[in-house]
Amino acid sequence: MKQRKPLYLTDEAVYKFVKEILEQFLPLPEEGKEYTASELYDVLLAAASQDTSIDNICHSSEEAPDANTVR
Repeated sequence: MKQRKPLYLTDEAVYKFVKEILEQFLPLPEEGKEYTASELYDVLLAAASQDTSIDNICHSSEEAPDANTVR
């Protein structure tokens, strides 16, 4: 029997997949907003993957939106 090469998930592949799911099932309005939905999803995914709060992510990055904006 021919052995198959094992497949591995990468961090980037999981990130892209989860972000696509968020975009599909949790659409956020962008019109007139200071930040895009994609940027808000980035904050949510960073907080979830680092097991920390939205506040910590927003305060640790100069580019991140205010935590109240994300909530």
